[in-house]
Amino acid sequence: MLTQITKDNMTDLNALYNPVLPPAPLGEATAPAQPFNEQQQAMAKGLTGSDPAATTPTLPVGTGNTMYTGPMFDQGDISNVGGVTGMAPQEDTQTYIPETVTSVDNMTQSFHDAADESKTFTDGRGKTKEITGRKMARRAKGDARREDRRERRAEGLSGGEKRRRRRGQRRSRKEAWKNYKADEAYEASL
Repeated sequence: MLTQITKDNMTDLNALYNPVLPPAPLGEATAPAQPFNEQQQAMAKGLTGSDPAATTPTLPVGTGNTMYTGPMFDQGDISNVGGVTGMAPQEDTQTYIPETVTSVDNMTQSFHDAADESKTFTDGRGKTKEITGRKMARRAKGDARREDRRERRAEGLSGGEKRRRRRGQRRSRKEAWKNYKADEAYEASL
């Protein structure tokens, strides 16, 4: 059965949907927050033991039959919040985690090293040429490919194992070349 919403129901719903009172009207100030009065300050001083002359409130202990009349905390306890852990000797908590160097990283570095080198050779017509930069890195990539082939032949792989190894090596070379080009582009952007 559905209940019809009336004005009386609506005021109840407004109280549910809007539990926070609206702000004070313009020009009227809200009631200021009450600061600690003297009695509350005296109680705080008595509980903490910060003022030995302050009267300490009597507080029930345990089942309520015994009343405690001394300060609840000593100033030394409050100032030494760290407690026992604060007294422990400080140890160096830094951890050294070595970087793992993969074959792709090694190959990328070899491409960079080759790009930094230059090679001079004489072609068939007697002219000397110098190769630097990316051309030397490409040569290093080709040398890596030939070296991988020699390794596969030396191991005597055949069939599916040879294909899997070749594909994995090719994937590594492609990733290393991609990293080399990204590093080169980054250096060029600086």
